[in-house]
Order: sequence, then structure tokens, then C-alpha cells
Amino acid sequence: MTPPKVILSRFLQNEKMVFVVVLLSFFYRTAYAVLIADQMSGQDADTYSKAAQLILSDGPFASGTGAPYYAIGYPWFISVIWKIFGVNDHAVGVVQNLLLAFAILAFYKTVENYFSRQIAFITLTILVINPALTGNVSLIAYETPMMSFLMLGFFFLTKAFYSSNQSTNFLRNLMFAGINFTCAITLQPKILPSIIFVIIFLFSRKKLHKDIVRKWTGLILVFAVLSLGPIAAINRNVQAGDGFGYTANFYANVELGARNSNVEFDFSKCPASNFDSFGKTLCILNAKLHSPSRTFKSALHNGTYFWTPYVGNLKWMGTWFHGADLRRLVPSYTWYDKNSIWFSVDRITGYLWTLLILSMILFGMKRALSSFRGLESLFLFAVPVLLLWSVSLISYGESRYRLPILPFYTVFIAVATDSFLKWLSERRHSVKNE
Repeated sequence: MTPPKVILSRFLQNEKMVFVVVLLSFFYRTAYAVLIADQMSGQDADTYSKAAQLILSDGPFASGTGAPYYAIGYPWFISVIWKIFGVNDHAVGVVQNLLLAFAILAFYKTVENYFSRQIAFITLTILVINPALTGNVSLIAYETPMMSFLMLGFFFLTKAFYSSNQSTNFLRNLMFAGINFTCAITLQPKILPSIIFVIIFLFSRKKLHKDIVRKWTGLILVFAVLSLGPIAAINRNVQAGDGFGYTANFYANVELGARNSNVEFDFSKCPASNFDSFGKTLCILNAKLHSPSRTFKSALHNGTYFWTPYVGNLKWMGTWFHGADLRRLVPSYTWYDKNSIWFSVDRITGYLWTLLILSMILFGMKRALSSFRGLESLFLFAVPVLLLWSVSLISYGESRYRLPILPFYTVFIAVATDSFLKWLSERRHSVKNE
């Protein structure tokens, strides 16, 4: 009888099987999008949908298209799909599923390059079966497309430094990286610090075989392309008559995060603005710094909430997995009733789930630092996770906000899983030899 380890090894050596897994998951998610999912059930779906319709009728810089309160990138994304396929919510779900399939394949190659084929396959498997990802990708919601563009940008950026010495390949990959990164930023600008750090980190560590001019040309190119999205978004606000700005999302999230954590800050002295103007952003952060104890309480709530599977807030709502929970068939099951035993079960399960995930991530980070490519592999995959989480500490840590960096911390879960499987195999081998 062939041992399971040998079967897995043969399976991983066949690259076609990776495509088969991703293709099957694409068909599954597409069927879910067309037959089951309600695309408009996503948070803020109605706002995005109306904005996209206005863009189709009045142009990309039309007034009243959801900005400045929301970033304009996602309504642009929807309007392009509707321009090609007609105004159809299912079309958005299918295209987002297709984009995700390509992004997962690209991310698989990136993880394989930095870790191993087995860890890459474990990462891919976790991503294709992830219930939160399956549920969200079909909705009118920006998180999954943003995640897809982020993975694709990451793939092209790392590929640029491992391509041939031809300058055209290097610059072409950087251009594609910039295009995907700028799409991600336009959908949600709070990922910008992570992208900037990763780019600078790679350029500072990699020694190019050509002269210094090639290195600086590539750096300027990727940042020039990267800036196109934010420039277009700001231009939209000016053209539409809303003034110079980007989005009101940051300070709106700061206020929401404070309210949900039952902490009050005095923002009355901050200027009234429909945008995240530099002055208003500094004023809000300054107000929080003057109340360190309240800031710590709010950060603790939002930082914890970011990692839990809860919806709503930590004190009231149940968990996201109740939607596919077979216990809903039980007449007495009310996940939202605080006096119900089911509420307590969900809460305890949710915290245990969070503890397990965080433990695996931390262990995976430790293994990544001591093995594989060491500091480089740790930084490249951990920085997007840590910086986006840091933004949630000072703003709002809703659990769906971690979806864009789901692939990056999944890598560390895969590293931990791989270590456990190897330990299990060695233990069985030692027991067998005793």
C-alpha cells in the first residue's frame, strides 16, 4: 500500500493538479454566486451599485457616485463589468470569482518560490475552501477584488527580481505590479503603507545585475504607475465638484470604531470636511493621543475584533459562521439572542477559533524566520498583515476588513500545518521502528 506521504508528493509534482483544484473551486464559487448568493446582501452594496449606475450614465467623474464617503475605485470596477456584460449583479460575482482564481494561482507560485511547493499547495487549499472567502467573493463588496489585485501585484513585484537579466522583463513586471497595486489602493487606500513598505524592502535587499540606473528606473516606474489610481480618484472628486480630497472612510471608521468600543473622543475641534484632508486626519489622531487610556481601550477592542469571526461588535453579535450552521434547522436556535445557550456556544467557539488561528500564525512566523528565506520571507508576507491590522487599531477593526490580507497570514498557517504534518510523520516513523 502506497503511504499517504508518497501519494501527496506525487500529487504535488503534477502541476496540472493545481490548476484542476483552482478550476473546480472556481466552478463551485460561480455556482454559489449564480444560484445561492444574494449579491446585494454585502455591506454598502446599495451605495456601490447606485454609484456604478451613475458612472454608466454620467461618466467616470460624475457627481454623486458614492464619493467622497466611499473610495471610488469599486464603483469604477463594477461599472466596467456592467459596461461589458450589462447591468447584472451576477456578472460582478462571476468576474470577481475569475479574478480570484487567477490571483490564487499567481500567489501559489509566489509562495512556492519563497517557501516550498507543499506549503504553497496547503496555502492554496485553505484559500479555495475558505467559507468567508467563498461567501464574500460573490457579493457587491470591495474586499475580495482588492485582495485579488494585491496578490497579483505581489506576484509581479517578486517576479521582477527573479526574471532574466533583460531590462524589459524587469520593467514590464514592475509595471504590471504597479497596475495591480494601484487598483487595490483605489478600492481601499488604507493598504498603501503596506505596499510602499514591501516595494522599498525588496528594492533595498535585492542586488540587480545591471547598473544602478536600472534599479532607480524600476523604482520610479513602479511608484509612478502606483500613483495613477489615487490621482484618478482625487481628480474625480475635483471634477465632480466635491473638492480636493480622497475619501471620508478613515475618519468615519475612527468614529465608528470608537462608538462600537464604547469610547468617546472629543472631535469637536476638528474641521468639518467631507474628505480625509491632511488637517482633519492629524486633528483626529491628535485628539486620540490626548486621551491615551481611551485610545488603548478602543485599540484593544478593535484589534481583537479584527481577528475574531464575529459580526457587529464584541459585546453583542454572534459569529459569521452561523449563516451556514446546521443548527439553524433547530427551531430554538437563535444566534443573536444573548440569553440563548447558542449565543454562548458561538461566542466560546469564536474565541477558541481566534486563539487557534493566531497561535498557528505566530508559530508559522517563527518557522519562516528560522527556515526558508529567513527575514525576507517573514517580512514580505507579515508586513501587509501587521500594517493593515495597525490601521484597524486606530480606526475600526471589523472582521471583514482582514479579508484583503487573508492570503498573507494563510501562508503562516500553512507553514504551521506543514510543520505539524512533518512532526506527525516522524512520530509515526519512530513508533513503527520501536
